Amino acid sequence: MLLAGDDHAALERAAQALAAGQLVAFPTETVYGLGARADDDVAVGRIFSLKGRPSDHPLIVHLADAAGAESFARTLPAVARRLIEAFWPGPLTVIVPRRAGIAAAAAGGQDTIGLRCPSHPVARALLSAAQRLGVPGVAAPSANRFGRISPTRARHVVDEFGDELLVLDGGDCEVGIESSIVDCSGPAPALLRPGRIPRDRIEAIAGVPLVEPGSDSPRASGTLEAHYAPRAKLRLMPAATLNTALQMLGDSALKLAVYSRRVAPAAGLAADAARDADRRGASRARALRNAARTRRTGPGPDLGRGAAARCRVGRRARSSHARRGGLNVAAPLPTLSTGTSMTSLAPARRRTLSALLLGAAALLASCGGGDPIVPFEPVRVLAFGDENSVLTPEGRKYTVNTLIADDQGVKTLNCQNGGIWVQRLAADFGFVFPQCNPDNVANPPSRIYATAGAKVADLEAQIRQHLDTPDGFAQKDLVTLLVGQHDVLEQYALYDGNNAGLLLDRVYQAGLTLAAQVKRIADAGGKVLVSTVPDLAYSPFAVAENAAAGNNMPAALLAALTAKFNEGLRVGIAGESGAEVAIMLTNELIETMAKFPASYGMSNVIAAACDKTLAPTVDQCTTDTLVTGATANNHLWADDTHISAGAHLYLGSLAVTRARGNPF
Repeated sequence: MLLAGDDHAALERAAQALAAGQLVAFPTETVYGLGARADDDVAVGRIFSLKGRPSDHPLIVHLADAAGAESFARTLPAVARRLIEAFWPGPLTVIVPRRAGIAAAAAGGQDTIGLRCPSHPVARALLSAAQRLGVPGVAAPSANRFGRISPTRARHVVDEFGDELLVLDGGDCEVGIESSIVDCSGPAPALLRPGRIPRDRIEAIAGVPLVEPGSDSPRASGTLEAHYAPRAKLRLMPAATLNTALQMLGDSALKLAVYSRRVAPAAGLAADAARDADRRGASRARALRNAARTRRTGPGPDLGRGAAARCRVGRRARSSHARRGGLNVAAPLPTLSTGTSMTSLAPARRRTLSALLLGAAALLASCGGGDPIVPFEPVRVLAFGDENSVLTPEGRKYTVNTLIADDQGVKTLNCQNGGIWVQRLAADFGFVFPQCNPDNVANPPSRIYATAGAKVADLEAQIRQHLDTPDGFAQKDLVTLLVGQHDVLEQYALYDGNNAGLLLDRVYQAGLTLAAQVKRIADAGGKVLVSTVPDLAYSPFAVAENAAAGNNMPAALLAALTAKFNEGLRVGIAGESGAEVAIMLTNELIETMAKFPASYGMSNVIAAACDKTLAPTVDQCTTDTLVTGATANNHLWADDTHISAGAHLYLGSLAVTRARGNPF
């Protein structure tokens, strides 16, 4: 049964099902999970039975928040705490010593347990609702038959298990491959399964190098040779070999799906055409499997990046016999000579080539064969837009600013704590901005050109300011744009009761203008991460306007203007390559936080955290000038129209996910 993940009644129904020991499939940012309450061994047993999964192969327990780890962990080693603080909520699982008497089935009988706090809003809402019903955590492997490709859409789960299973639909999974797993139970942390988070980032937070798993390492989810196996056969080969094979085939009748970043299939040969339909790795593997059944042509997809993709695709390429036998490499393929057409081959050699290709349902240029997949690593971050991306020369932000007391009780501004979203994004790549550089990094290359009060029209001057520098835009520049809020507010102020259509047209044009600037930067060489404008219909400003009007018309108009601006932006960049431009749906994030505040640790989403009598403007707002009961993180809004430091934290996480996950 497929239910909408953003529907409160559906979430409550799913939470009640979990509390009653039933199975529920739900989305996470990585893949869809098949969940049961982790403290009920009978319920967990239903997962193993439905999937056909060995009962000694452990599951990962998903938690509503970091505090939930205490229910399952006997101890939390210091390295686990550091990783949790840095990467939760997010695609990282820590293996820690298990508390006795709980989750034995989920742990596969081991004295360790894998714990994770997902970032997907539907997952967090479900876990929080279940927690309120007494469910401390949800054990969940990927929602597919054992050994099959992990699902990244709700429809994949329904296709796998049928309509009887309760499935929450949360849209496409953002990451698309399973979480990184780090064993923190031993003397040194070990990377048991690579995921989206690069090894060097984990090591930087852990403070020590990650060791390789040993014979005494705990068993971990998703590490058996039988995992990630499609029903279609798969062959890996170097790019040059693949190119020769395709030339020799020509306009063949073979039913194949071809994936390569470098090699184009010959006319008429089947190639996967599902990139626009599904951009995630596991779904691409499903698409390749399906493409092999019929002849299709079109652009190739992206199966993933780095070690995470290699470990999964490598296993997909092995025979079932090899997977069961624990072989570590795919069988080598014969080298084909160049300059030969299929029709000119001797019959015996044609049979050899046909056997090679007919045995495969998908041909891929291997990572080690001259077709590497290299994660995007920028050399700097350049921020354009309005005050949502501004740090003043003193390091102040247009949100709640954090004050820290020294040993004498003297409080000073700490520009790093409660950083704005572009700070979080830059920090993820190892950068700081000159306005907040407490460690005195020499000549930090990242720059903020954003200005307070800026509208779309002001981007021209900001971009020109950067172009006046000697280096301009380069292929390794990550350029952020968040602007449009003041365009929406400007048009809202002009509403006279009869001119809504005119105002909507104006903001639509502003969105198109923003898209034109995105194209301009991309054409100049920069990699662009552009944000939709936050939806001010959920802001304290809208609440006050509704109260003054005696109805909800002001919020409805703000919502319509926001949506029209974002429509113009999205229409304007629709034809841009994903290798140059990524879009960040900030409006959807704000809406989700407003609807499910508990999932984000927030208690108030309609009032401002800052006390205007103590801080007349938001850049003057500090942790000492908040209204009673407010903190920097428990309110959605800092003032009437600016998001809080807590909201910036989640916006920064979204930005990191988009920047890391986009095929720049």
